[in-house]
Amino acid sequence: MRPYCIAIAGAVGSSKTMIASYLSQNLNIAVLNNDVLRDQVRESIGSFDESAYEKLREQKLQSLMDKKLPFIYDASIDRRWSELKAKLVANDYGYFVISLDYTKPLIEKLLIARGSDTSTLDKYTSDHDNFLKHYGSEVNLTLSDKDFDNSLEIGLDAIQDWLKSRV
Repeated sequence: MRPYCIAIAGAVGSSKTMIASYLSQNLNIAVLNNDVLRDQVRESIGSFDESAYEKLREQKLQSLMDKKLPFIYDASIDRRWSELKAKLVANDYGYFVISLDYTKPLIEKLLIARGSDTSTLDKYTSDHDNFLKHYGSEVNLTLSDKDFDNSLEIGLDAIQDWLKSRV
């Protein structure tokens, strides 16, 4: 079977990492987590450096693709889907896109529950809206507020069905 990537679109705070972790455990595949990479850069050089982070992210991504491993891209693809998609296609990867189309009130509630800043919520929900405007037709699974309580199982079921159809 051709290698694949599960990519997640959604605003900051929309539970991408929770979904990625659940899928990783149940599908036994690697996760490329941008938050972990940012922390790795901070700890390595004592502060955050965007160029060091981007270099590390690209190295880790290419390493997974060189090994032809399936993986979950645990970062919003809202601002960089065309770039990631081009790399996946160039490396003969299939992809499954999950879009977390949660409302601002739900995302704000999630951010507050985590003790996170809500001041950038408008920017990130706008980024997600732009992603949907340009790439909505490429989304394999859309989750909305009504799906939130069962999002993990819904996501896993949809991906397992997709994987069966690829055999």
